[in-house]
Amino acid sequence: MKKLLKNLNIENDISYFLIKNNISIKRLKRIKKGISNKVYFLETCNRKKYVVKYYMTKCNDKLKNKLLKNCEANNIKTPKILMKYKSNTAKIELYEYIDYRNLSWLNQKHINLLVEKINLIDTEVLRVDYKDTIFYKVNKYRQDLKKIRISKLDEDIVNNIIEKYDKLKINIQKYKLYLIHGDLSLTNLLWDKKDLAIIDFDETIIAPKEYEYISMLLKLCYKNGRFNYILCKKIIKKCLNKNNAQQMKEMFDYYILKVLLEKIYLHEIGKIDLYDKNQKKDYWLNWYNLLNNDVLKNNIFLNK
Repeated sequence: MKKLLKNLNIENDISYFLIKNNISIKRLKRIKKGISNKVYFLETCNRKKYVVKYYMTKCNDKLKNKLLKNCEANNIKTPKILMKYKSNTAKIELYEYIDYRNLSWLNQKHINLLVEKINLIDTEVLRVDYKDTIFYKVNKYRQDLKKIRISKLDEDIVNNIIEKYDKLKINIQKYKLYLIHGDLSLTNLLWDKKDLAIIDFDETIIAPKEYEYISMLLKLCYKNGRFNYILCKKIIKKCLNKNNAQQMKEMFDYYILKVLLEKIYLHEIGKIDLYDKNQKKDYWLNWYNLLNNDVLKNNIFLNK
C-alpha cells in the first residue's frame, strides 16, 4: 500500500510539473525500474514523445554536465535536457525522446563501436577532488557498514566481504583517472543501424578507465547469476592488453565488492530489501559467488 501511495505521489508531482509547463499528457508509463530514480515515457496529446525522470537520489550534476558536453563535442548522441523542476520534495527533468532501440545482445561490431565511443567521451582528469571519485564512494559504504551492527544478513559473509575489500588495497596512484559514464548497461545503450546513443549519465564519476571497462563488462555479461562468457571474450578482445591486464583483474574484484557493499549497506539502512522480487533478480549472494570464482577470472584474464 505504501509503495502504491509513493508511486501515486511521484506521478502527481510529474503531472503538476507538466501541466505547469503547458505539456498535455496522453500517456505516462514507467519504463525503467531501478532502486533509485524513476523513468517514464511520456506521450502528449499532440503525439510528441519525451522521457521524464524523477530523482529519488542525488547525482553529481557537475560531473554529469561535463561529460554530456564532451559527448556533444565528439558528436555522440545523448538525450537533451529540455526542462527542469526542483522543489523541496522533488527533482524532475524532461528529456527529448530518442527513437532508437535497446538490443538484447551485442556482436563484435557493436562492442567495437561502443569502446570507440567510450574512448572518445571518457576524459583524463589531472586535478581531482577525492570526493568525486569511485574510491571515496565505495570506501564510504565500507566505513558506514562497519558502524552498523549487522543483524539482517549472515555476519560471517559480510565480514568476509569487508575483509576482502581491505585486503585488495587499491593503490590509487598507479591509475590514471578519467571522467566516466559508470553505468553502460544494455538499457542505457540505444542503437539505430550503425549509430549508437548513450543515455542516463546519473552515475558519472571519476574513476580509472579500467573501472569503466569492467563495469560495462559485468553489466553486459552477468545477469541472474549467469555469466555470458562468449560476450565477455568479445569485450576483453577490445579492452584488454598487456599494459592493463593486472589493473583490469583488480578492477573486476573491486567492482564486485562495490556492488556488494552498496547492496548490503542499503539493505541494512532499510532503503532496499535484498529478498524482495526485484533484488532477487540481481541476488547479492550471486555476486559473492562470482567474487570467489577464481577459475572464471583466470579464464577471462589469463587466456585472451
